[in-house]
Amino acid sequence: MECRPFNIDIMLVMPSGIKSNFTDNYLTRFHLPEDSLYSRYLPNILARTLLSQTEAMPTDNFA
Repeated sequence: MECRPFNIDIMLVMPSGIKSNFTDNYLTRFHLPEDSLYSRYLPNILARTLLSQTEAMPTDNFA
């Protein structure tokens, strides 16, 4: 999103999600300023953040 104004395309490849406490810990402190460029994407950001844990690989399998 931050590169779109510069006409730069980005691709990110991730093998899969891994169950962890990172998401829960992150969301307890997450704050998006009201004037943020990301405000209109907030529902998508939160949905994707939570989805990473619902379909995630158990930590034991990853290890």
